[in-house]
Amino acid sequence: MADSTGRNAAAAAPGGERPDHRANAEGFASEADYEAYLDAPIEGAAREELQRQIAEVRAEIENLSARLQIIRHRAGSVVTENLRWADASAHAQLGAYPWAKLAGAMAAAFLAGRALQRLPFGPLAGAAAPLVMAALRERRR
Repeated sequence: MADSTGRNAAAAAPGGERPDHRANAEGFASEADYEAYLDAPIEGAAREELQRQIAEVRAEIENLSARLQIIRHRAGSVVTENLRWADASAHAQLGAYPWAKLAGAMAAAFLAGRALQRLPFGPLAGAAAPLVMAALRERRR
């Protein structure tokens, strides 16, 4: 049942508090009535409670912001330490200029792979297959 402002009596929040802003305009005569209800002035006690809640939210945001800064700093430290460890490990395993040696090894592996692709393994495998089969038969006996 609607009161003089067009609000549904069941939709009015107890104690003059505002309803959750996620609520829709159900229970109001129109969307404009719902917006007017949300924009209505707040009573003294409700205003103090709202200000207290806002202060709590701001304090929580500051707390979370500080914690986020700590996490960012720690994440940066972890990345830096991992890079230092990788560099020290490469120097310990490969000596001086480890990254140049590693790049050279990768280039050599690439070139060896390209050379192996150009070899005629098809005819070689066809010629070697009878020899391999004969060797396997001899082992079974």
